[in-house]
Amino acid sequence: MPTITQTGEKTRIAYIDLLKGVCIVLIVAIHCNLFSEERNVAPALTAMRVVPLFFFLSGLFFRPYSGLREFLVRKVNTLLVPYLFFQLAFGGGLLLTAALTHTLGDYSPVALVRFFTVDNGPLWYLRCLLVINLVYYALDRLIPYKLLRLAACFVPAAATWWLCKAGCLLPDHMPAPWNYLILELLRLPQAMMALPLFCIGHLCRDTMMRPRNLRIELPLMAVAAGVLWLTAEPMNMHANAYGTNFVLFYLSVLALTLFLILVGRLIDRLPTVDFLGRNTLIVLGIHFPVILLLEKYVHNDLTVLVLTTLAMFPLIPPLNRWLPRLTGRKPLFRTYARPEKT
Repeated sequence: MPTITQTGEKTRIAYIDLLKGVCIVLIVAIHCNLFSEERNVAPALTAMRVVPLFFFLSGLFFRPYSGLREFLVRKVNTLLVPYLFFQLAFGGGLLLTAALTHTLGDYSPVALVRFFTVDNGPLWYLRCLLVINLVYYALDRLIPYKLLRLAACFVPAAATWWLCKAGCLLPDHMPAPWNYLILELLRLPQAMMALPLFCIGHLCRDTMMRPRNLRIELPLMAVAAGVLWLTAEPMNMHANAYGTNFVLFYLSVLALTLFLILVGRLIDRLPTVDFLGRNTLIVLGIHFPVILLLEKYVHNDLTVLVLTTLAMFPLIPPLNRWLPRLTGRKPLFRTYARPEKT
């Protein structure tokens, strides 16, 4: 069986935290300009490919709710409150910096709105994940049959892919402020493309707990690596770039997901990486400002990555201890789940 760890009142699967930890470090590497397409990395190896895995892993933790009220309150506590906290802190920091450096006059009202909505770039994931949860909650209620629900998730994904290829989801093709609302604030195209991955993650929840079987998993790992190498194309969910073929996109993404899960199950635990995996939301919220600060004084991308990663270890514990309700560790708003009818 995979190793089970206990943190507070939560039971965690160690290798899932390991996967999340590795992925969040790769996300930091992307924002340090490492391991991306610009470095001529092979499409199968670019770090951009780990972003879809996060949506799959998020689907693992979707569970039935007693009703819409409980669902909304929980998502406000775990997604919206941390997003607002990290975004407002970042926007406030930018505004204070502009005031102290006497550059406040350089910012238009539009720029000020961006300060407090989308300027902490990595937080697009939380906004996107909130949209996915809302859509999937409705599908989970309306379509009890799992395979039919999965098929329903691919419908908006296919429509989104077609619209992207047709050039209809470009800012210049939409009137303001809809282009800002749909493409930047809500990240609807990314949400619809990630919806099938979220659903597959939810449907695989029980499978992830099965005991390891190396006779099956090692050959399967080799097959997944081969499929990934053969099907991978340059992609970037952040920029709505999904390759040239809808089927190949999901084949390559799912092949990478399977490969990393099998590797994670084989390794099981790495305490230092597990720590980052247990605190991915905080790393997501604070690593970008740290990178921007370090880049003013350090001019080597690899060094910035190392220093940013190391900075997470002293920064995470105080945030968890003193601001747990703002970082999603504890609920800010209480909810009382109504018992299911028998």
